[in-house]
Amino acid sequence: MGEIGIPRLEFLYELRYQDMLLISRGYERRKCYDWSMTRWMTYHIMMAQVGSKELVKIGVHSPADLISLPTDTDAVDDDEDGAGILSDEDVKRMRQQIKDYNQSHGFE
Repeated sequence: MGEIGIPRLEFLYELRYQDMLLISRGYERRKCYDWSMTRWMTYHIMMAQVGSKELVKIGVHSPADLISLPTDTDAVDDDEDGAGILSDEDVKRMRQQIKDYNQSHGFE
């Protein structure tokens, strides 16, 4: 959890599941932003190297044609379609991870 700036114990013990989900989503969106910038730069480098006519011939009309990202189709709020609600499998998996961590560190 060090990648997102929250200590593991705080992430596992002090946050609600909904908070964990929101933090994880924010982290994923930040990664998507980085990928979006990489895709944009690649598109313009390709355009400078081969030209726009060659790109159109191979079906590349915009940076989104190079690779699709989850944020390309994320036009509506995630919670409208129920995507913001954790499934039972997610909750079970998180609880198991917490239990495994506790056992491996002698907290139980």
